[in-house]
Amino acid sequence: MEESTLENWEKIFDICFSQDEENKKLYYKNGNCVQSEGVWIELDEPLDLGTYFNCFSLGKWMDYTNLERLAVHMEVSGRAKIEIYSIEKKSELLLSIEETSGYFMHELDIDVLKQKRVEIIGIRVKAVQLETCLRNGGYYGIFSHTYPVRIGINICTFKREKYVKRNLAVLKQLIEKNKNFSVTIVDNGQSLQGISGENIQVFPNRNFGGSGGFTRGMMEQVNQGVNTHILMMDDDVVIEPTALERVYKVYQHIKEERRQQMLGGAMLSIDNPTCQFENTAYWNGIRMISNGREFDLTDKRRLYDNEHFPKKSNTYAAWWFCCIPMEVVKKNGYPLPLFIKGDDMEYSIRNHQEIMHMNGVGVWHEVAAKKINPTINCFNDRNMMILNHYAEECNRWTFIASAFARLFRRIICLDSVGVKNFELALRDYSGGFEEIARIGADVKLAKVNNYHSDKSMICSLMTTIKIIFQQFFKYNALHQKYIGFRQEKLSNQIFWRNYLGLK
Repeated sequence: MEESTLENWEKIFDICFSQDEENKKLYYKNGNCVQSEGVWIELDEPLDLGTYFNCFSLGKWMDYTNLERLAVHMEVSGRAKIEIYSIEKKSELLLSIEETSGYFMHELDIDVLKQKRVEIIGIRVKAVQLETCLRNGGYYGIFSHTYPVRIGINICTFKREKYVKRNLAVLKQLIEKNKNFSVTIVDNGQSLQGISGENIQVFPNRNFGGSGGFTRGMMEQVNQGVNTHILMMDDDVVIEPTALERVYKVYQHIKEERRQQMLGGAMLSIDNPTCQFENTAYWNGIRMISNGREFDLTDKRRLYDNEHFPKKSNTYAAWWFCCIPMEVVKKNGYPLPLFIKGDDMEYSIRNHQEIMHMNGVGVWHEVAAKKINPTINCFNDRNMMILNHYAEECNRWTFIASAFARLFRRIICLDSVGVKNFELALRDYSGGFEEIARIGADVKLAKVNNYHSDKSMICSLMTTIKIIFQQFFKYNALHQKYIGFRQEKLSNQIFWRNYLGLK
């Protein structure tokens, strides 16, 4: 293909590089990255781009979008052989090989790729002469239909200025390249100063946790009526901009039948940057099960596995990175007032739609286990019992199984504080949302933080078991209360605006 034909193609995303020794194998293997120049390639060490951030998930793009044609574009100084190959379950399949210098553009025959059942495409660059460098590259496509897309990134934060400012520096560069992105920051700590700007808004908010902050951002974006999608994002993630580029392109060319589906991003461990913590998850009625847990993403077999999870009911995408169509918010209403833990799970389940995901859409984040404390456990226990009322295929039996499983875990660990806090969580759960929302979430947080029971562990344990059985027999009545609250209170903004104290 001639260079002049590039103007007829639409860039899907750039091949990207990293100089970070800890995570660079998620971008490329072999080669020496010099940010201003590209990647220098040794004669005896081919540069491999069949990696988490630089492979092309053809199966996903064909499934999610109306992609009709696909091409690879690269610029090479020196001389190199470009190999395009398919990443299979247990092997590789060579698709094309071509020697080039300077400009390179190769169109892949999608019909042939379909016949060969190609799912994931990788690229390998072999130097033919000394001083060969890959300057840049990318994947280009032609699509049959385009939708207008504007994505509002919704960040909830509480006194974590360092993280917010770091991520804003990345997001500002993204916005400079694509004005169809904007940022809404809900400041639960009311401590951010001087960071508003073009396409960046900050809203001071009471500390009503993640559910209160994310909901406030949702409402502000709905009321402004500009964005077509809301991307929920934690304040302390580490962002790879190409992940956002992919999200934008997926929704710009999404198939009609998938327009109301969410696209979830994986969590990569910030302490072990090439290890995946979760790539969507599902609730089995008793506990949450992560997909792709502890996948080594430098292993190509794991890249294949990472896109072939079995379909499960109650699958959800966590809000460290999750893009939600605005149509879904207008149709399904607003999140549950859970303060922290579980609001993202229930909101995904409520949509009754498949969660889209693919390699290259993910962020680095501190793993959840490092953030656990008695207060978080108390909210988590309460909210997982509440989730039982909204998840599919759940009932009084999954409630009692889940409740006893959580209680026994604390007994086995001889966790006296945990047993007493579980009693508090169970009492909170038993009152329904009418009781939970009777006081502000910030007041509730203070009460949980300061909670102390003079009961012995045995006494609290016996009381807790009694309450579990009481709620087991009262399950249907409590179930109707929980379902009724969501239907009556969350379909519009009235409850949340009153709850947050907004005019």
